[in-house]
Amino acid sequence: MDVRYHMMYDHQKTDDLISSIVSSVGKPDMDIISNIVTMLKNHIYLEETLLFPMLPKELEDEVEYLEKEHGEIFRILVKIEKDDNDQRIRGLFSDLLGLLIEHNSYEESFIYDSYESLESGMLEKVPARPRDWKCRMQ
Repeated sequence: MDVRYHMMYDHQKTDDLISSIVSSVGKPDMDIISNIVTMLKNHIYLEETLLFPMLPKELEDEVEYLEKEHGEIFRILVKIEKDDNDQRIRGLFSDLLGLLIEHNSYEESFIYDSYESLESGMLEKVPARPRDWKCRMQ
């Protein structure tokens, strides 16, 4: 599997989990919420520390745009982690899903093409995301 496919699969898996929270009734599953937060932070970590620096200089404006969106995503994740109101959490996840649909589409439309020749095994060699790591534009 190439890096492009791996990252696109991450997008789909995360979007599906978020959709399950948004459409759920009753108390959202806290394990799923924790899993979503971890997955998104890890995904952004891989992009900002490994993948984006590999892109050609001509794409630096696009990378800056995506990193600004990463900051927005992180701010929503922090709110989700601190909130305990089911309705607000669903609302935050709904906002997050709207942002991710556009963000992911932008990345998948041309950014990820740069990683087509890279094997996804290289992602496993990246050191684990430090617990206190924050994205560049948070």
